[in-house]
Amino acid sequence: FVVSQPGEGTTFHLFIPAAITAPRVVEPVDPPLALGSKKILIVDDEPGILDGVAELLERDGATTRTAASAMELMKVIESFAADVAVVDIKLPDGDGIEAGEKVRARHSGLRIVYVSGHADSRRVPASDPNVAFLQKPFPVSRLVEEIVRRGWGARA
Repeated sequence: FVVSQPGEGTTFHLFIPAAITAPRVVEPVDPPLALGSKKILIVDDEPGILDGVAELLERDGATTRTAASAMELMKVIESFAADVAVVDIKLPDGDGIEAGEKVRARHSGLRIVYVSGHADSRRVPASDPNVAFLQKPFPVSRLVEEIVRRGWGARA
């Protein structure tokens, strides 16, 4: 604080801490999940989801493409050899599960994570080891975790 009197002068009072502690650094327990060079196709009719999920998966090492409908899924999969497809069950032009199964019939190595905030997960072929389901909303880290846990990705 400052004390000042006209004709007498000014006194500045400074309070300086005796020590400054460094910020605490927390080391991660596990190494970060990584998708390596996996190719992932994201199919959803919401542009914000498409762009956001694609960007975050790319930050984790994946190459991505997007499709906003079942018809677009069928077109993109022919020019983009995806390892994993993330497919919304409710698409504006059809059922995501039906579209996904048609694609898998032609591309047998494709793995699919079906996602939905509204659909019944019992329709997803749960006994198939190349199929998973996530209920929306979910953090993208949960999607990455599911892909890696199933052995569809790679650890860094």
